[in-house]
Amino acid sequence: HPVLTMGVEQTAEDHGARVTAVGSLRRDEGGLERFMTSVAEAYVGGASVDWAGTFAGTGARRVDLPTYAFQ
Repeated sequence: HPVLTMGVEQTAEDHGARVTAVGSLRRDEGGLERFMTSVAEAYVGGASVDWAGTFAGTGARRVDLPTYAFQ
């Protein structure tokens, strides 16, 4: 639950553990898009994600990001 994420992170921090807590379900946001957003948040927080496996068969492909903000 989103309300619990801050408490979970603070408790872990008090015990010297680095964690990132993410909510996978939110009111009126419970579908695949919300779940994938949570996976991305976990990835940014340091979790390992098999992106190739996640997007296998979807037609998604890697693209180069611009090296300059205005490209």
